[in-house]
Amino acid sequence: MYGKPKNPKPSSEAAFSLLEVLVAVTILSVGVLGVLTGFSLSTRASARAYRTDQAAAIARCQLEQALALPTRELEPGTGTSSRFHWTLDVEGKPHGLVRATVTVKWLERGQTESYRLSQVFVPRE
Repeated sequence: MYGKPKNPKPSSEAAFSLLEVLVAVTILSVGVLGVLTGFSLSTRASARAYRTDQAAAIARCQLEQALALPTRELEPGTGTSSRFHWTLDVEGKPHGLVRATVTVKWLERGQTESYRLSQVFVPRE
């Protein structure tokens, strides 16, 4: 009665083998790596979109300032704002129109990125 159990399970069926554990850990690791890569790409894209939005705001501001100036004061110019460098180009067009173009440049992961905003308008006197 106290001797051997009636139906002992063989040791190969009683627990997971080392190979099964290694395969499960490998599959889990690949899944976690994929999720982390997705987070990294998402964060990078979000940061780039944020900087592009900042550049657009700078371009709009500079263009609005140019539009508010009288014709005799409207000149090309450059400037910096934080990590951004902007240039304003002014070009005369037929029929008394003027085109003002603001180009904003910045470094993004070692490469120069740019955002350009242009508008044709009738200058103030």
